[in-house]
Amino acid sequence: MRIPIVENQSPEYVLQQIRHVTSLAMNAAEAGSLEDVLQQIADSARELIGSRYAALGVPNADGGLRFFKVSGVSTDDIKRIQHHPVGVGLLGSIMEAREPIRLNNMHTDPRAAGMPAGHPHMESLLGVPVQIGNQLFGTFYLTDKYNGLPFTEEDEWLLEMLASSAALAIAGAQLREQQEDLTRMAERERIAMELHDSVIQSLYALGLGLDFASRVEVIPHGIIKESLSGINKIIEDIRGYILKLNNGNGSNHIPVREHLEKAVSDLYIPPNLDVRIVASDMPTSLNYDVLKGLKSIIHECVSNTIRHAEASCVEIKAVEERNTFKLTIRDDGMGFIPGEATSKTGGGLGLHNIQKRARLYGGGVLVESAPGEGTVVTVQVPMVRL
Repeated sequence: MRIPIVENQSPEYVLQQIRHVTSLAMNAAEAGSLEDVLQQIADSARELIGSRYAALGVPNADGGLRFFKVSGVSTDDIKRIQHHPVGVGLLGSIMEAREPIRLNNMHTDPRAAGMPAGHPHMESLLGVPVQIGNQLFGTFYLTDKYNGLPFTEEDEWLLEMLASSAALAIAGAQLREQQEDLTRMAERERIAMELHDSVIQSLYALGLGLDFASRVEVIPHGIIKESLSGINKIIEDIRGYILKLNNGNGSNHIPVREHLEKAVSDLYIPPNLDVRIVASDMPTSLNYDVLKGLKSIIHECVSNTIRHAEASCVEIKAVEERNTFKLTIRDDGMGFIPGEATSKTGGGLGLHNIQKRARLYGGGVLVESAPGEGTVVTVQVPMVRL
């Protein structure tokens, strides 16, 4: 891009214009969402050149237009237009050639495809691609200057300069948009994992209790009461996980043993399974989010033991060292071959979630098992404190 030769031009004038263009682009970059950025860039282009109308088209992967932001056309006028631009004719030519174009009368150009019914009358055209290297981010389309004169070489230079800065602003907005999409995906994955690790396990435990009750002629009042309590707790868990209402409430200062006992109390433990807890009666300083994760791991492991291991005893042991928190869950069940674990043997999604959750907190998981020799799951995470 070269600086055009215009009458009475001075270095101070050029510098002033550069500063003005840069300011317009920087303000647009801070507009917020991608669409807000695009709209402000279109408005800035119209202000900079003094044109009656301006538009910024952003291509899609199919060669059409993903966005087409206009400036200078009222909402009512837009509604009267038969259809939105689709990226053909002169608009498509600029996107394809990626070269500036200036026309005093766009209607006489052989590349023109005409305008849809209801479109405002426009005569002159200045089009400039918005790109960085070979990456096309969009195209400026400006029509009809307020002063009635044709677009000049200086107008083209100014718009090209704005296009260079606008490309960076659009790239930044697109990156923010992609980052937000990734964040939403990660949040969906977190919710799915929380639902599987805690809520679904609680539902399973509740189902076991109701199944037991259905096998007796007279349902004990205590089972009904516990079932209703369990349903209410599951509802609160869902609210806490999805709406993020569970904020810890200072539970870091509860003894480790109490945390483990609370995790076990959320599950239905059949009468033939003895659950032993080995842990300190001293309060823990482990980060609350890590405690929640370890609770979910206990739910998963004990549920797998109940469903698949045919065990008579499961021991949950927690040891808090200076730099490491070690959780061991051991049962005397039928065991399995870890490398061949499936959802029917306690592996699958459950084991995957245990490993993933431990890695999330900078830790690791060791699963030791063999047919007829029970299973030991050892989880170690660093002591991430408040």
